[in-house]
Amino acid sequence: MLAEIDWSKMVTAEQKATQAKAVKEYSVKAEATRRIESRWDNAGQNNVALGLHTESERLDCINWINAHRTACQAIIARPDLLDLDITDNALWPTTDS
Repeated sequence: MLAEIDWSKMVTAEQKATQAKAVKEYSVKAEATRRIESRWDNAGQNNVALGLHTESERLDCINWINAHRTACQAIIARPDLLDLDITDNALWPTTDS
C-alpha cells in the first residue's frame, strides 16, 4: 500500500531557511536580554527610570542597554547568522563598557 503525500504541507528550502533565521533572531534577542539583565535586572532598570540611582548609574544603565541593542542588531544583520555561536563573548559588549 502506497502512502499518499500531502503536498499542501510541503516546506520549501526557502521557507525552512526563513524559519531557521527567525529562530536564531529570537535566540539573539534572548541572549541580549540575558546579558543586559546580568548587569541591570528589571528592578534596577525600573529604579533608574524612577530616578532612584545616581546620574552615573543612570548613564551606565542606558549605555549598557544601548550597547547590547546595537550588538543585537549587528549580529542579526550578519550574513553568517545561522553559523554563529551567539554566546561567544566576542560578539557582545564587555562588562568594562
